[in-house]
Amino acid sequence: MSSEKQVSKPQYYNCHTHIFTIDHVPRFVGRKMIPLLFAYIFNVSVLNWLYTNLSIRKDGIAGQLKYGRYPKISKIWNRFLDVLRLTIILFWLYLLIHGIVSFVFKFVLRVTKFVLNPFFGHRTKEGLIRYMGIARFATYIDQSKIFEVLTRSYPNYFSFVVLAMDMEYMGAGSIRIPYKEQLKELINLKENKKNQIHVFPGIDPRRLQEDKSFLTYLMDRFSSKKFSGVKLYPALGFYPFDKRFKSLYEYCIRYDIPIMTHCIEGTIYYRGSKTRNSDEHAHLNNKNEWNHHPILKVNAQSEPLKLPQRANHDFTKNFTHPLNYKCLLDPKKATEYFGDQVDFSQLKICLAHFGGSAEWDRYFEDIYETYNNNLFNKENIGKATAYTNVQKIWDSASWLSIIYDLMATYDNVYADMSFMLYNKNNFELLKLLIDDNRVGHKILFGTDFYVVAQKGTEKRLYHTIRAELGEERFKKVASINPENFLKTKF
Repeated sequence: MSSEKQVSKPQYYNCHTHIFTIDHVPRFVGRKMIPLLFAYIFNVSVLNWLYTNLSIRKDGIAGQLKYGRYPKISKIWNRFLDVLRLTIILFWLYLLIHGIVSFVFKFVLRVTKFVLNPFFGHRTKEGLIRYMGIARFATYIDQSKIFEVLTRSYPNYFSFVVLAMDMEYMGAGSIRIPYKEQLKELINLKENKKNQIHVFPGIDPRRLQEDKSFLTYLMDRFSSKKFSGVKLYPALGFYPFDKRFKSLYEYCIRYDIPIMTHCIEGTIYYRGSKTRNSDEHAHLNNKNEWNHHPILKVNAQSEPLKLPQRANHDFTKNFTHPLNYKCLLDPKKATEYFGDQVDFSQLKICLAHFGGSAEWDRYFEDIYETYNNNLFNKENIGKATAYTNVQKIWDSASWLSIIYDLMATYDNVYADMSFMLYNKNNFELLKLLIDDNRVGHKILFGTDFYVVAQKGTEKRLYHTIRAELGEERFKKVASINPENFLKTKF
């Protein structure tokens, strides 16, 4: 009998997965991500239809788009070809015409790509790939089917943290299935799968303001263990220290509820204007705080840190910047901002994605600044989160350095490795961090399924990570550390 079949304990965890469907995504999520005309013509409703009807689907999974793969069309077309095959001349004529049309189509496609290529930058091309990836992998039948696909890649002693996404307030249009329905599906799935799934509802401060009963709804489901933690996604248009989170944070501290928060650049971010109030939820946005940092001051003076960015991809990074968590966790700064005595320093919070692969590269490339030389260096710990020279640190410090400082300073700050380890260059540093006695006990295994699916299959990613880390390190990040992170007082 294989060793995997014998092992039932310890429990292992993938701490970062998504199983939302295209029905939970705003219709114009491609806006600000790809050219505007494409975003409107090929909105998620259109892509959903295309992938549903013009691709082969196996177990509910959409394949690549390909003309003629719609089953009914294929059946009729094949019968037509059978008729043509009765006469050699007609069939040869068909092959000739088909060959010419295929050649012309491919030629026009290549010429169009060659002509348009110089007009689109790297970010637009990457955005288009990511957008199509989201559309393709989100066109599953429902969340339970996606979860089934996820679990097939792992041994049966794994359970999964599933992070719900509340995208209603991101200024990208309507959503077909209301957010509470998404959560209801997940609760039903958890009841069927028992301890195999840990639901983290995505919580947006604008929903807390608009729906006064939502916090009570959450608390009821935390106490009944239907929900296991909180998911924050600040890139959708809010700071993690938003005042509307006060009661939620106090509740999380009281019951030791874990929080998973997005801390990387990404493709899901606020799509509305930084200056205009044009979307239907604009009145819930505090845009007066978007041009300058509400807490951080320049060189400890009264002048606030300016945030002049205008492009959505750029200014939404201000919401996800890891220095925001220093402001949240520092009782003095938080008290000044909230205008009330608060202490959130004991929040159990995981900064997902560890800042991202690009920020790890920035750490390696900077050999001069002390704030980018703090890893494993006791003398430099704290310099990446200092309040002196804030402008330079905000602009230049690697997010990896800032997150390391936060983990080394605050007992309950974690980080996960999701959407990073498709880049194998990060493995060696990750091993050192796992072995580091300051932060190694607070690093979590996660893959960001299914968002990372565009980089390769989940099965390949899981096996690669486990093999690269080795069994001892993998047990630490996938079993021991998650047990501590997921433990609550309920």
